[in-house]
Amino acid sequence: MTVELVDSTRRPSPQQDPYFFIVHAEDIQALVDELRAMHAKRITVNGLPATRIRFIGPTILVGNTRLAPPYVVQALGNGPKLQQALEGPTGFRASMATQMQMGVEVTIRAD
Repeated sequence: MTVELVDSTRRPSPQQDPYFFIVHAEDIQALVDELRAMHAKRITVNGLPATRIRFIGPTILVGNTRLAPPYVVQALGNGPKLQQALEGPTGFRASMATQMQMGVEVTIRAD
């Protein structure tokens, strides 16, 4: 199972909140938590174990390593079942709907 998250390439207008144009640590943590709840194993973010995910300035820290987009979250488990849950009406993709409208890319693959 692979989920790729990419910040929007669009610039917010003065009336738009720039918060919704980027991927945040909280988004990645929510994805990791959802995968754990579905009993996925070996969850990584850009190849690093998914522990201590924090937002520092314009980058995300996983452990003590700074990451920049694209963020690639991988997990072992029943890929089609995980994908179906993440893409469902209450899944991760639904939680990212506003950001996706602003151009954030969320790609989910069962692998």
